[in-house]
This record gives sequence, structure tokens and C-alpha cells, in this order.
Amino acid sequence: MTVRDILERMAEILEPEGSWAQKADAYRRDGIRCTAHDLNAASWCIRGAMMKAISDTRHQGLLAPDATSVLKVLREVLAAEFNDIMGRRSIFGDLPLSADPIWWNDMNGRTHEDVRLLLKKAIYRAEVEE
Repeated sequence: MTVRDILERMAEILEPEGSWAQKADAYRRDGIRCTAHDLNAASWCIRGAMMKAISDTRHQGLLAPDATSVLKVLREVLAAEFNDIMGRRSIFGDLPLSADPIWWNDMNGRTHEDVRLLLKKAIYRAEVEE
């Protein structure tokens, strides 16, 4: 499995309406926070979707890239596509805070469609880099 495969699985997880979340890795249908791997999870943030995609792949006995490799592609897309108006810096060094996918996912005003678009762009970037 490649980084692109994990990004594609993340897109599948987050495609259905109501499957995207903020402020926690995952939620059950009743709104209670849970782990990304919880069998009752019904919605995930971008980090939770990544954790689920990697975990699902490994449970199938396949090798999966680590989270750092997946986050790297997401950060690169965010840094290239989105400007950080406030000029803050993230834990990723020179990249703007908006390039932190977890922070970006949880921003006020972020939409499910924004996340879908980010994943489409990340899949394309990963495909080009392969």
C-alpha cells in the first residue's frame, strides 16, 4: 500500500454525508467521542480518517505507510493551496499553521467539502510523486 492508497481510503471514509467531524478523532452516531478504530464510529476528522485507513490496511495483513508520510503530503498541499492570513507558524517549522492538517480540519468555518477537496488534491499530488 502506498501513501496514495491511504489517502484514497481516507477519501472513501469521509465521502458519505455526515461522515466528517471536527474536534475529535471520531464520534459515534449518538455524538459521543470515540477512537478512530471504534466499530461504532460514524464520523471522523481528517486525523481520525487517516488512523482508521492505516489501521484497516494493517488489519488486512498489508503493509501501510506511516502517518508521518501521509501527513507530509497533506501539509504540502495545504502549504501550496491555502494562505495563512495570520502568519502564524505551526509545529512543522516553516510551514504556516494552516498547513497543519489537524488544526486546519478543526478551524471554524471549515466544511466537509473543503476536506473532500483537500483529499482529492493530496491524492493527485501523491500520484504524481510516485
